[in-house]
Amino acid sequence: MILVKRATPNPTPEFPPIGELIPHSRTMCLLDRVMARDGEQTQCVLTVSGNDPFADSSGRIPAYVGIEYISQCAAAHVFLKRRDEGGDSFPKVALLLGSRKVELFADQFTVGQTLRIQATTIATGSDTSIFAGEIHDAGNNDVLLKAQLTFYQPKTLDVSIA
Repeated sequence: MILVKRATPNPTPEFPPIGELIPHSRTMCLLDRVMARDGEQTQCVLTVSGNDPFADSSGRIPAYVGIEYISQCAAAHVFLKRRDEGGDSFPKVALLLGSRKVELFADQFTVGQTLRIQATTIATGSDTSIFAGEIHDAGNNDVLLKAQLTFYQPKTLDVSIA
């Protein structure tokens, strides 16, 4: 009898660097990496740094900046989904149209704090998407922010104004 060792699936799949998934550059690429994804949701991680462009002199970041963190997580989700479906191989610009049901459970994020950011698709149209987003403290799983965000992705966009 020959025993064949079965390959076990990688429990933490590798994803491209976040800078390849969203249409931001340099310091505005705020997330560290994608940590999980399925058809409807993506989870990213960020360890708060005093080098964040939104950090004050003490390294604190206002919690409302989390809306941008969720937006970037949603952008990564859309790109990965499009790529998996054989679509574009470059990230596209989308515009945040609005936010609803924003709940802040913290005033700020602090240097060294690790955040788990989640963006879940609620609805998609031909040029709009709605995501439910949450940010949790990765250490104790406390919910720090919840929001529902609506995005518009124009067919064409003058990137010189984006």
